Amino acid sequence: MGASGFHSVAVRQALVTIGLMLTGLSAFAFATIATVRDTVQADLLHMVDTDIAGLVDVAEQGGIDELVRRIGDRADISAGWNARPYYLLLAPGGRRLAGNLPAVPPFDPAQSAQGEWNVGGDAIHVRATLLRGQYALFVGRSEAPLQEITRALTLRLLAVAALLMAAALGVALVMARRFRARIAALNDAFARFEAGDLLARPPEAAGHDEFDVLGGHVARHLERNAEFVVAQRRISDGIAHELRTPLVHLDTRLLHLIEQAGGDPAVTAELECARADIRQIVSLFEVLLDIALTETVEERQSERVDLSELVGDLADLYAASAEEAGLAFTARIAPGIELFGEPMQISRMIANLLDNALKFAPAGCSVRMSLAPGPELVVEDNGPGIREAEREHIFQRFARAADGGSPPGHGLGLSLVRVIAARHGLSIRVEDARPGARFVISRKETA
Repeated sequence: MGASGFHSVAVRQALVTIGLMLTGLSAFAFATIATVRDTVQADLLHMVDTDIAGLVDVAEQGGIDELVRRIGDRADISAGWNARPYYLLLAPGGRRLAGNLPAVPPFDPAQSAQGEWNVGGDAIHVRATLLRGQYALFVGRSEAPLQEITRALTLRLLAVAALLMAAALGVALVMARRFRARIAALNDAFARFEAGDLLARPPEAAGHDEFDVLGGHVARHLERNAEFVVAQRRISDGIAHELRTPLVHLDTRLLHLIEQAGGDPAVTAELECARADIRQIVSLFEVLLDIALTETVEERQSERVDLSELVGDLADLYAASAEEAGLAFTARIAPGIELFGEPMQISRMIANLLDNALKFAPAGCSVRMSLAPGPELVVEDNGPGIREAEREHIFQRFARAADGGSPPGHGLGLSLVRVIAARHGLSIRVEDARPGARFVISRKETA
């Protein structure tokens, strides 16, 4: 199965990319806002200094009365960019002469001090200076334009950042989807190969990037593995085919020896034991040849099979065998289920599963078989079950349970079941029935 959610490398890479972009945009926005704020604030201070210089010149040229008149005129005029001016002129004794400041700012005119001050909720920047004759002049400008510019710039930068993040997220998701699809194609090739499809290969490379190179390596790896598997199967199938006939001849000769033994019980028993061993070996070779024949890629005669009827017939047949073995057998079969395939092979597949259940379930246990749409065929029992470590290998050739109490056998029955299932577009898996084992045959999952 492929990785999903945060476990996917593609998703994590997309999130990391978006995180880095967000960090970069945040740093850029912070630097831009700080620069603009410093620039506007510097202009504001320059306006205050220019205003003070002009008023000092008025006082020097026209006297205090002219200065009072000029302050009154300027206090009534609001700058076009809404930087409201503030003034206050105090006589040497502290008497108020002119201005619109409601109170005396806490800045020393003798030191030309300046700073931030709040007037009725309006933050202003004020500077004080001492005129000739010990007159105190205070000049300020509202910082409202600075705050408005900062707020507007922040909103615009947030909007731009949102658009960029949305675009980046879209691109990252598309790239992540393509990344996952290409990885899924490689994983699917491996999964199909492990399930027995020796022709499984990843899609042919359309370019020359890292994934294409990896896909080429995977294809060559699977090709070599397929050659090894085919060679090994040909050797085992060849051995089975070549040895089967001599063993049958040997069994015939042993039968003649039994007839010539003159009824000696000891000799007859030994010869019958030898014949049983030979028949077991021949049976093993016949199953190997069945698997080899089923695995061939040539098309065979297929037809539409009434799977419900076929499973029902097998259920009736095995009910008696289960009763003889001291097992409770039940079947639940949905009607009208069909499958396109080879009836004899499908019967062999289901029969092997039932044989396996009846062989390994101790007396007193129950065996259940069910068929549901899909199709999904389930054969389960409440016997000892299969260890989790063995479930991945139970369908391999010659695979047998590790415990020594297992009934005798050659370990090829489930391997044949998997081969037949794969030929019909089905897959088989084993699950824990708690207690017992549950074998499920269903449609292959598509990537």
